[in-house]
Amino acid sequence: MSLVNYETPQVVDAESLWQLMAQIDRETKFTLYETDEREYDLEPLKKLIENANRGVDFLQTASCDEQMIGYLLAQRGRHRRNRHVASVVVGIIADFHNRGIGSALFHNLDQWAQLNQIKRLELTVVETNVAAKRLYQAQGFEVEGVRQRSILLDGRYVNEIYMAKLL
Repeated sequence: MSLVNYETPQVVDAESLWQLMAQIDRETKFTLYETDEREYDLEPLKKLIENANRGVDFLQTASCDEQMIGYLLAQRGRHRRNRHVASVVVGIIADFHNRGIGSALFHNLDQWAQLNQIKRLELTVVETNVAAKRLYQAQGFEVEGVRQRSILLDGRYVNEIYMAKLL
């Protein structure tokens, strides 16, 4: 595998980031979006990118041979009472699973969190997504609760697991 580059995207990268997210939606059933559900609207992505570049939130992409292959987004609370909390979303295209990319993205997130007074990282994961749960646990996330029958997956209602990491 070629060298993987990790960086905060720029506004001009919004299209590539949208394409990456849409590809991940097509490849896995574990995102919130079904294949055709993600709306093509670059403005919200541009806002996320701007917030990351201003240090408000964390957004980092992983690229290999100039192709985006993964991303991690952490959005901090917007109020004084929850600015120390960041909600995390991560996605990596299937061809690059199990290569340490998720671990590297989380390592970089931890560094940003320490510098930005984040005391709690939180995320949810579909109960049947064993690989993701394993990654999150390896990064220090612990199960805090279960949101029962909250996701419709393959015609069945499945549980969503709440996980958090205290820093």
